[in-house]
Amino acid sequence: MSSSSFENSFDVSPKQREIIQWRDARRKELRQKYLKEIHNPMKQTMPVCVDNFLTLYNFNLLFKMYFILIYLDSYVIE
Repeated sequence: MSSSSFENSFDVSPKQREIIQWRDARRKELRQKYLKEIHNPMKQTMPVCVDNFLTLYNFNLLFKMYFILIYLDSYVIE
């Protein structure tokens, strides 16, 4: 609701009206900021993908190394 509807509909003190107007302005400002961030075509999402890729790569590499070591240990002739 905009502040003008409060002025017409409710009997509020000047202090309350100021608070309502400030909240309304702040809400609009935050909404615009949020929409600007969400709909930004240059949004940086690559580091998240790279991080997931590196985590998966490291896990895969360690997994292979572990089983290669176990496999080689089982065939070592002492």
